[in-house]
Amino acid sequence: MFPTNFYTFKIKLKDKSYCTSENIIYKQTAAISFYNEYNQEISYVELGYIQIEEVYNKINQKEPLNLNEVFIENFSISDYKNKFGINLSENIEIIG
Repeated sequence: MFPTNFYTFKIKLKDKSYCTSENIIYKQTAAISFYNEYNQEISYVELGYIQIEEVYNKINQKEPLNLNEVFIENFSISDYKNKFGINLSENIEIIG
């Protein structure tokens, strides 16, 4: 699905829904272009897009979180723990 030999990538969010192969619908689509060192596009993929706040809230509320075919921007378990006042050494359960 994703190239392994890319140099950089760019993401463009589209205001169109995305339906995964498991029939999960996301409000937005992340259009991801992969480029080589000569700035030539070598691959393109579209994924569902979920905002980081929604991910953090689902984890916090112990709701199932299916991230297949999804792009998440700037996920950080440390940021999640800080946001919800959780000790940095504490383990977090993510229900999938």
